[in-house]
Order: sequence, then C-alpha cells, then structure tokens
Amino acid sequence: MKFALLLDHFDPACGGLERYAVDWANWLVGRGHEVHVVAGDGVSAAAVGATLHRVDRAGADALARAQRLAACATALAPEIVHDFGAGLGGDIVQPLSGARGAGREGELRSLGFVRRWRCRLSPAWRRSQSARDVLERQRLHGPESIVIACSERVAEDLVLLAGVPRARIRLLYNAVDCGRFRPTPPSERAMLRLAGGWPATGTLFLQIAHNFRLKGVAPALKAVAKLLRQGFDLHLAVAGRGPNLADYRAIAAGLGLADRVRFLGAVEDTRPHFAVADALLHPAFYDACSLACLEAWASGLPVAVSAVDGASGLLTEGVQGMLIRDPGDPAEIAFQMKQLLDPGRREAMGAQARVLAEHNDAAKAFHRLETICREAAGRAPDRLKPSRLKT
Repeated sequence: MKFALLLDHFDPACGGLERYAVDWANWLVGRGHEVHVVAGDGVSAAAVGATLHRVDRAGADALARAQRLAACATALAPEIVHDFGAGLGGDIVQPLSGARGAGREGELRSLGFVRRWRCRLSPAWRRSQSARDVLERQRLHGPESIVIACSERVAEDLVLLAGVPRARIRLLYNAVDCGRFRPTPPSERAMLRLAGGWPATGTLFLQIAHNFRLKGVAPALKAVAKLLRQGFDLHLAVAGRGPNLADYRAIAAGLGLADRVRFLGAVEDTRPHFAVADALLHPAFYDACSLACLEAWASGLPVAVSAVDGASGLLTEGVQGMLIRDPGDPAEIAFQMKQLLDPGRREAMGAQARVLAEHNDAAKAFHRLETICREAAGRAPDRLKPSRLKT
C-alpha cells in the first residue's frame, strides 16, 4: 500500500510521538509498503526507504499549517492517509498527544496559580484555543476515519472532550521495541555507571522530558531534595532539551542539588541512560501514553509514573512501579520514589516490568495497526482517497 504519514516533526529526538512515527515508517518500509512522510520542521532521514516531503509552514496559523500538510498529502494520491494530529484528518487519525482539552488542562495545571488564571482570562488565549479545538474536531470527525487512541485514558478523553463516538475509536496502546530495549545485568550496570562518572552507591532515577514544566521536572527536583534531607542516598539524571534549561539548573542549585542532579541535554539514544539507571521518574501533569515508561519497562526498570499519564493504565501499582496521584506535590512524588529505593524490591518490579513490556511489543502493535490500515483502505476501494481531504 501507499502511505502518507502527516505530522509536525519527523525527528526521533523531538519526543515520543516522533520516535513512534519513525519506528512505524521504518516498519512499513520493511513490510514492502511505499511510505511518504509529510512533515514541517525537523524532518530527518531517520526512516530508511521512506520519501520525505518537507512542508514550509513559516508564518502560518494552525489551520493554514494543517492545510499545507493536507494539500501535500493529497497531491501524492496515497491509499492511506495517516494523520498523527497535524493535518486535516485521514483514513487513520492517531493523535499521539491525546485530546487537546486534556492536554490543555495538564498545561494549565503545570503553571502557577496566577499564570493559570491569566491564561484562562486572556481573550487572545481563548480565541487561539477555540480555533485549535475546531481544527481538532474537523480532524477527528471525518465520516470514514478510524481514530486510534494510544491509551484508555485518551479514548475516554476523545469521547468526552472531542465528541468522537466510541464506536469509531480503536484502542492501541503505545508500544516498544523489546529487541532494542533490554534489561542490563547488574554487574554490567555497575561498570557502565562507573564509566559514566556516577557514584557506585545510591539509587539513580532517570527522568526524560523535553517540556520540563509539563513533565514535572521542578516538583521532581523538590522531591529529590526532600528525600536527601531525610537521609536517603539518591541521584537524578534529567534527559531532554528543556527550553529553559538554565532556569532548572538554577532551581537545582538553589535546592543544594548541584552534585546530585545531572542535566544530560538532548540525547539521540536513551538506551545507555536506561542501562545505568535504577528506575524511571515521570511525574507528568499530562501525557497521553509515555513511550519513556514503556522503554523503561522493556529495560527492566520500575517506574514512578503520574496517574494522569495514559501509560499508567498498563501499570499494576506495586508490581511494575508506583503511581503518583498528584504530580504537583513534591511530598507525594518523594513518597512514591521512596518505594523504589530498596534494591530487592526494584529487581522484582523490574522483572515484572519486562513482562509487561513484552505484552506491548512494537511488532505486535504494528501488525495490528497494519490490519486496521488495510480495513480503512478497503472501506471504499473505488474512491479516490485524497479527494475528501478538503484543503
């Protein structure tokens, strides 16, 4: 089949959505499909064998950007238009960032009280959000589109907040390549940690985030400081670009964490960091279904994950990790981190985490997604698919 994949950025360094899209494109190419990637900024050659189409969207608003992506896809005349939440819809619509309303509330919760209400009371902000909501509904409500939800939470949000009929939604959790992400033997982890300049003792938590505010880096730092004051030995590695990295370094320094927290910056490959870590910390104010959690589980690591993260729907608390019910509360985060400080308990959880990951292996998920795509392509075989993408 001939595919057109639509997304804002096609670069695995940008985040979980982009890593998923790159893996899907590579898998499709490996299956013999013709794959065209239609994206805006950040287009990389990460998918070997796919044809890349960069769409210049400079100076355009959200609707105009979506129209440009859709117009490019239309010109390609694909059998399947697969929109990851950037265009005007398609045969498959898979909003890996979740429902806009849920993401917006998470962003607002991550702000301080004053900034939150300034946003809510701003006419310009409300107009912008309303326009984006209209675009989302247009994208999701194509009469023949199949909507893929990456978690049960997202499925519920799409119904309640975006008005998508549940019958049109297919649940397909984010998945991980269990061949690429594998547990590291304890002896090897100790050597890697030494080589990386980490202390041989203490629990090393890993946090992966590009949007530091939304993913709860500030309350995580405060939780680490709280545990250190209680006499626990631990460290935190924060991987990700973070637009205000200097501000977060200053927060860490102000909390006395200069020798306990290391900001790694953008990383192309997270596997070496999972290999030295003891657990993943992910206190996000919102995440549709964190791919980092799945990668941690595949790497044999337990997680402390926010209850508002769709990935938490896969977790059995106390078996593969712990659940953070209030990501804005450093005391709550510290309490759940404390449950992962015992090496024996972590080892038991890590073994169960790997089993969970194997149930959500990417190959299984992509086979199912391919089947759904074939169903979408077969719904109206005599119809020129791109003609319905109104640009």
